[in-house]
Amino acid sequence: TPNRILGLKRAPANAKEIFAYAFQNDKVKNIHRCDRTILVSLAEFVAMVGGYEWNKKGVFIHALQDYIVPHFGVFPPTRQDYLQLMDHLHVTDAAVNGTKSPSRRPIRMMEVGIGSGVLSIILLKRKIVDHVIGTDINPYAVACAKENMQRFGFAAASDLMLADLFPPTSRTATNDEGLPNEGRKIDIVLFNPPWVPGDAATWLDKSVYDPNQSLLRRFLLQVQHYVNDDGRIYLLLSNLGMLLGLFHERHLYAMFKEGNLELVEVHATECKAETARRRRRIEKTPDLDGIESVKAQEIISLYHLRVRK
Repeated sequence: TPNRILGLKRAPANAKEIFAYAFQNDKVKNIHRCDRTILVSLAEFVAMVGGYEWNKKGVFIHALQDYIVPHFGVFPPTRQDYLQLMDHLHVTDAAVNGTKSPSRRPIRMMEVGIGSGVLSIILLKRKIVDHVIGTDINPYAVACAKENMQRFGFAAASDLMLADLFPPTSRTATNDEGLPNEGRKIDIVLFNPPWVPGDAATWLDKSVYDPNQSLLRRFLLQVQHYVNDDGRIYLLLSNLGMLLGLFHERHLYAMFKEGNLELVEVHATECKAETARRRRRIEKTPDLDGIESVKAQEIISLYHLRVRK
C-alpha cells in the first residue's frame, strides 16, 4: 500500500506524495480511495520519482519563456529543437483572405495526441490559431494538457478530450456517413506521432513506439475527412526508425498517396552530428559510435500535407 512499501530497503520519505502524484488521474489506482496493495515495478517507481520532480519544477520552454508542467505517463518536452519547426506552421490562405487582419475568421486547429499541450500552447500564444481541439488516448495526457492550458489562460480556447486519434462522432456534427459536416471541419490538423515501430507496454512507451506503424497509417488514411478543402495537415516525424532500418521513407510517401494526400513542403531540424561538426571547429568533441552515432544523425521533420483535389 502507499503507506508501506515492500521490496525497497530505503524508500523515499515522500513515497505517498509520489504515488498520489503519479496516480492522480487514474481512477483504479487513486490512492485516496484505495487501501489495497498496488504492484509496481522498480522501473515504474523510478519513473514516478523522476516524473514527480519534473512536475514540481516544470520544464522551461524557451519558445514560451515559461514552464510547462508534465505529468507522470506523459512525455516531458525536455527536447526542444523541434519546437522551432512551429515557425513554419501557417493557416490557410482562404482563412485569412491573404492578410493577418483582425477581422479574419477564427482559425480552428486539431492536435491529435496533444500530450503536455506544449505545441498548441505555442501556437495559441503566437495567435496563429484561435481555438484548439486536442485529443489523446492517454488519460494522463488529457489531464496534463488541461492543466497547462489553464495555467496559460487558454482553457476557454481549447476543447480537450480522450479519443483514439479523432474526436468521437458524438462530439462532432456529422453527416449520414458519420463524418464531420463541411461546417465543422478543421483549418489545421497537427500530429506528432510515435516515431519508432515497436511494441508499447506503458502510456509513456505509447508516445514513442507504434506497433507496425498502425497509428500513423490510420491517421494518414482518415485525416482527409476532418480538414477543410483548403486546410493544412502537419506531421511532425523523427527519422530514427528509418535510421534503424525499421521502415523506409518510401513507405511513408506511399501512405500519403493512399490517404489521398500530397506533400507541399518539408522542414527539418539539424541533426546533432552536424551541430557537433560545427562545434569541432571551435572545440574538440568526442566521436560517437554504436546507437549514439545513429541517434546523432536523427532529425525531426515537419511534413506539410494537403488533400488532393
